[in-house]
Amino acid sequence: MNLVSVRRGNGVNLNEASEFFKGRERQLIKTPISEFRIHPETGKLVLGSDEWFLTLQSMTQLSGKLGITPGYMRKIPNDLAAKNFNTFIENAQGTVQLAVEGDAVTAVLKEKTLPIEPIDVIEEMESRHNEYEVGTWFYDDFGFTIRALGVSIPTFEPRVGDIVRAGADLQILENTDLSISARGVMHRLICTNGATAVVPAELKRAIARASWREPLSRMQLAMAAMDDAMDRVIAIGKGLDRMTTMELDLPTDPDDRFTCLKSGMRELKPKRITNKDLVASIDDELRREEPTMYGLYNTLTRIGRDSRASDRRLTFENAGLGLAVEPELVFTAIHEMADTLSV
Repeated sequence: MNLVSVRRGNGVNLNEASEFFKGRERQLIKTPISEFRIHPETGKLVLGSDEWFLTLQSMTQLSGKLGITPGYMRKIPNDLAAKNFNTFIENAQGTVQLAVEGDAVTAVLKEKTLPIEPIDVIEEMESRHNEYEVGTWFYDDFGFTIRALGVSIPTFEPRVGDIVRAGADLQILENTDLSISARGVMHRLICTNGATAVVPAELKRAIARASWREPLSRMQLAMAAMDDAMDRVIAIGKGLDRMTTMELDLPTDPDDRFTCLKSGMRELKPKRITNKDLVASIDDELRREEPTMYGLYNTLTRIGRDSRASDRRLTFENAGLGLAVEPELVFTAIHEMADTLSV
């Protein structure tokens, strides 16, 4: 299916972020699902005389609301995708909000979802400059993320001159129904790589319960969770230096090397990486890093940083923190497989 990307951006300060959002035209259009169609030739969503492309995020959301498998819809031609969508749309119940920016629908939101304006969050963060410094920011399929670093939190230095700081991602998820969230992060200054924690379930529930509140109230709720998120990753950051001493003795044979890395990736938490292409990318990128568990950690976070697909970025940044929490599990799995292959 023909899909387009959201307008992406990134930077290292809030002035750049303000410029990114300045003058943008984003609107929410409330409509019964049964009122629109998918065009069989272009794959666009058509509502009256207007039509827009879908992004991967909005297509996935629409698929979910109709009970269709998004992975299948993504792979098939426009005409077949339109036939599937329109069959379900015709008799669909309920109302949604289409988030429209430029020539694309960037989100298909619930009728009562109240997104938060990124500019409002930028202004709130600027007023808290004594508490947080901005490490970086980026805009992707899910929305706007500010990577905030605690001003008074100690730094970590796994290698001389290689500074890592604990912080929290404040996520303005305007292309999702969650609207805003926060998660812990370890931010490497030398390359702006980040290893991110999973958003706690209790925070998701708290924000969902507060979804009816005005934006400032929800912003304050998420910001209150930032300090706790930072505290959770500080203990992990203190253990980064031990990974520099855990040397990876990988086989020279390419197939054996791949097999060992795949064995290790199966032990990652919170989510294993088992896809062959993803493991192959880890294998390729690890050759640019030092042959230690710290090198593997930096490989995972660098792949995450450089990924255009939001879900891929999330997978690798979560994997980086998971590796830092329990490196021994992955280290042992890699070397046990290497020992097995050497027999």
